[in-house]
Amino acid sequence: MKNSFRQYIQRLINDKNVGAFSSVMKTLLLIASYVYGILARCHDLSYKVNLLRSYKPKASVISIGNITLGGTGKTPFVIMLAELIAKGNKKVAILIRGYGEDEWKLLEDRLKKCNIKVLVGRDRIKTSKLAEKDDVDTIILDDGFQHRRLKRDIDIVLIDTTNPFGNGYLFPRGILREPLTSLKRASVLVFTKADKGKENISSIERRLKSFKVDKKVIKAIHKVSGIYKLKDGKKENLDILKNKKVNLLSAICDASYFKYVVEKNSEIGRASCRERV
Repeated sequence: MKNSFRQYIQRLINDKNVGAFSSVMKTLLLIASYVYGILARCHDLSYKVNLLRSYKPKASVISIGNITLGGTGKTPFVIMLAELIAKGNKKVAILIRGYGEDEWKLLEDRLKKCNIKVLVGRDRIKTSKLAEKDDVDTIILDDGFQHRRLKRDIDIVLIDTTNPFGNGYLFPRGILREPLTSLKRASVLVFTKADKGKENISSIERRLKSFKVDKKVIKAIHKVSGIYKLKDGKKENLDILKNKKVNLLSAICDASYFKYVVEKNSEIGRASCRERV
């Protein structure tokens, strides 16, 4: 029942439900989004006038975040960045709130070979101090754009080019977590899924310009590097899937892009590829 209601709200947020009752619900969500917007602006103003203060760790802090609800490709970006920094003989720690087990466990399993610590906790100041005790050089703040309690040296914000701002409304009527003017706080914008969403890039840039958001932009795509056998973890070349029927099993927000990447970067595109979410 709980999951069904959540899915219904998600469909409303993404304007996939129609009808009289859905219209009433959308109106209620719109009213709630105005209240949410006022609170978000008050929160931002509180930091601007130093009513609320941020803690600055000794280590360099890089925040990776979104301005929308999920699905931008943040987790693989965090992994890539952490590995690159670690290769430069830097000691890296990732701070993650940890809503569920999947994400932080994925980070931990993937990055332990690079001696990168994943510190889980809602209190990012507390986990940053734990990182400091371990003489960490660089802290990566996972999903940190809205988390203002921790000062950062670089603010990287990911924007999904296939669905950059949803219907343009703030949560809960839309997928925006903050007004687009908040992107002025960002240091760098990363346009993710820039292959599938390439036709939207010009309109995204115009939209940002209309809000006077002028930031350095990096375009990013995902690419399949190989596949692993569940039985023994052995990495295989993609050629073994050539001309075979393949089912894709996904637990990520944007399963359609997962399918797109697999088909584009392998021989699967020539065969039958079904998506099961």
